[in-house]
Amino acid sequence: MVSSFHMPSRVQQLIYFLQLVRAELLFPAVADAWLMVFLALHFEPAAMRNPELAAQHSLPLTLLLATGVAGALQLYGTIINDMLDLRHDRVFAPHRPIAAGRIPLRNALMIAVLGLLIALGSAVFLGKISVLLCLAVAAGSLFYSAMGKYIPALGLLTLGLVKAVTMLTINPSAGFLWPILLALSHSIAWAALGHQLMGKRPRLNSTQGILLAAGWMFACLGLLAWMRTRQMPSEQPPLQGPWVLPMFAVLLMGLLAFWLGQTHQRLGPGRRLAGARFAYLGALGLILYDIVWLISAHHARDALIVAALLLADLLWTRLMHALEPLAEPAVSFRLEH
Repeated sequence: MVSSFHMPSRVQQLIYFLQLVRAELLFPAVADAWLMVFLALHFEPAAMRNPELAAQHSLPLTLLLATGVAGALQLYGTIINDMLDLRHDRVFAPHRPIAAGRIPLRNALMIAVLGLLIALGSAVFLGKISVLLCLAVAAGSLFYSAMGKYIPALGLLTLGLVKAVTMLTINPSAGFLWPILLALSHSIAWAALGHQLMGKRPRLNSTQGILLAAGWMFACLGLLAWMRTRQMPSEQPPLQGPWVLPMFAVLLMGLLAFWLGQTHQRLGPGRRLAGARFAYLGALGLILYDIVWLISAHHARDALIVAALLLADLLWTRLMHALEPLAEPAVSFRLEH
């Protein structure tokens, strides 16, 4: 009988942990949360704003709380999805830490629970409604990973709603929800295109497409109705800048999606290998939207702060790519019986 085992070094254990949390997906969630903070502070009258938002906290602390909510919820959702997708990943994504056996399930569960606790703890300082919405996001993430993704229309809609509710958690009383509507639509459209291009099963057929479109329209109407009830006084418009830059960003992402779609079609059976890059570019698009909303609002300083997250995301991705060779086992000890 021949068996082998490998004791990873501390550096390798750290790399496994970093691969597990996938920080490149945390940055877009944090950027969306920071956008909601900036919009609330700049455009929401005090009487309409979440009373807990920046009422007793400095701006840095408020941004830190928003990071704790959005980033930790994203961490929780990512790890829960990997845990429940273990059997699939062992076949189609064996490089992931849990599927490769580099991170025990028990440890992954502990990190996911810790992420949820951090999100709830941060939401407490944003108000009771934020805590309830935080729990709703956690339930939505669990539902998607356990059941929703096996029903394409329901799963894709759930992804969009999780994104929208996460942003709303930062300021539940927000009256300007166009950025949330855009993030919702982008998340659904990009995930749906990725589902088709990568040939995921079950397929998104015409019936599922109609149901998804209906769900998206219902969600958009709900956001529009809420904005109608929270309409601000005409003398204090929520956004002074034009809509040119946000719409230009949408057009840019649409052209990128079309180009990537054509590239993936030519890849044929190998298009699954490019799936992670496709999802990553879609996530970067969310940060781009946040930047252009702030530029359109003539708040260049805040736009630069969010742009720093975009730069950090790009640098982080390059760093993780450079660290990949170090994650491979360097020494194996073989035992023969």
